[in-house]
Amino acid sequence: MPSVKFVKHPNFPQKKCFVTENGYFWKMNVREWAFAEINVANMVAGLTATSNNPTVVLGHTEKGKKGVKTTINKGQGTVKFYANQSGFTMIYLFDTDQFTPVDNVSIQIEVLGRRAPRENEISLTKLDDKTYAITSPDARAYIGDKTDIFNSSGATRNILSFLSGIPSGVNHIMIACHGGLVPKTSTNFRDLCLFAAGENEKIYIDIGNVENIFSSLKGKVAEQCVIWFGGCFIGNNNEFCSKAAKASGCYIVAPTVTLKNKRYPKNYIDILDRFCVPKIFDPSGNIMNINEFCAMQDDLKFTVPV
Repeated sequence: MPSVKFVKHPNFPQKKCFVTENGYFWKMNVREWAFAEINVANMVAGLTATSNNPTVVLGHTEKGKKGVKTTINKGQGTVKFYANQSGFTMIYLFDTDQFTPVDNVSIQIEVLGRRAPRENEISLTKLDDKTYAITSPDARAYIGDKTDIFNSSGATRNILSFLSGIPSGVNHIMIACHGGLVPKTSTNFRDLCLFAAGENEKIYIDIGNVENIFSSLKGKVAEQCVIWFGGCFIGNNNEFCSKAAKASGCYIVAPTVTLKNKRYPKNYIDILDRFCVPKIFDPSGNIMNINEFCAMQDDLKFTVPV
């Protein structure tokens, strides 16, 4: 019987695969927080894949989303794994002894940190299913299935109407507007807010009104909705983000540094890159680890690129 061997998965970028001169597939590069797949040729029933460094890629004993998963169909095997943390690991197949690779076949996985060296190289996360974007006139970074622009229209709009145009059942809400301190002389992160109608308009989402604005989402959006705050520094205001999460029942993803003010493709978001130093709040308002959040991407309907 031919020996089992790892082969490239057609959906994985070929430029991130490394092969020796004689055709031996020995290494893959994957960025952290992404799921990746490898195929296995000559796969037989009873073989299981695992990782020898569960800090970088969790092994087969991890029963949650982050554990290595092995499937087989008509002799074709597929191994799916989660890039949990930067570093190196070996993925291999075993039969009865989890510490003994079958046919001494293994593949090296290098998990790279997800931090763009420059703004124009930030990795973009794809948002799936139903999306909604709302932007200020001077920070129109995001485009959703439906996109609204919030402005003063010559008269001060009621800030409580900020999310009034949102369709029911959306999975992702993208908010693009400037973030900053009010007053500008403040040094207290609690004074960070979102400039809903533009940087020169005194229409703010702040500690005082954030709960009233985001409570309108509860029961209207999808059960596991994610809100993406595209406002500079706003993730530093823990109280603001926590209140928004609890009031809406949604996950909140917020940057803690300056974002690039540019237009991104429809249903793509820039915040899940260490360049943006993102912070995640769960629906209870608690801060959660980014790698735990991204491990839920199948359920939360977004895709972090490898």
